[in-house]
Amino acid sequence: AIQSTKVTTVREAVDLEITTTYHPSIQMTVKALVINKIGGVYPCRQVDATTWNHIPSVGLADPTFNQPGRVQVLFSTDFHYEIIRSGVLRGKSSESVAQESVLGWLIGGGSANVPSNSITCNNLTTTIDDTFQKFWDIEHLPTEQVLSQEEQDCENH
Repeated sequence: AIQSTKVTTVREAVDLEITTTYHPSIQMTVKALVINKIGGVYPCRQVDATTWNHIPSVGLADPTFNQPGRVQVLFSTDFHYEIIRSGVLRGKSSESVAQESVLGWLIGGGSANVPSNSITCNNLTTTIDDTFQKFWDIEHLPTEQVLSQEEQDCENH
């Protein structure tokens, strides 16, 4: 996600030529929008992936996926679906999944045990006048007396 970013105006676009050592014969051109900041540091701390037997040791799109680093490129889902292949490697439910792609094996998920530094703050501002007005509106509800038919006839007479 585009972290801690308010409304961003895109002033530049570039064409990225993408090649990979995983499939050296494949070259792709992607139009990219240039923004100041994509996100923070991911993962937020070093991940010990040595026990993840399902993650291949060679052919990773990012061999340093388990080390904290800045996000440099954020691809669209359109591009993602262009590059993925059928291979999927799964470990335990708490571990990341490896997805084969033309760039190499992509590692994702498994972040359930990663601590979050996010704070949610909800703020409601109201004036004391509004609060008192609502109080008095409730306190001074109109009181309608319910009369029997006989009482109503007397009142009407």
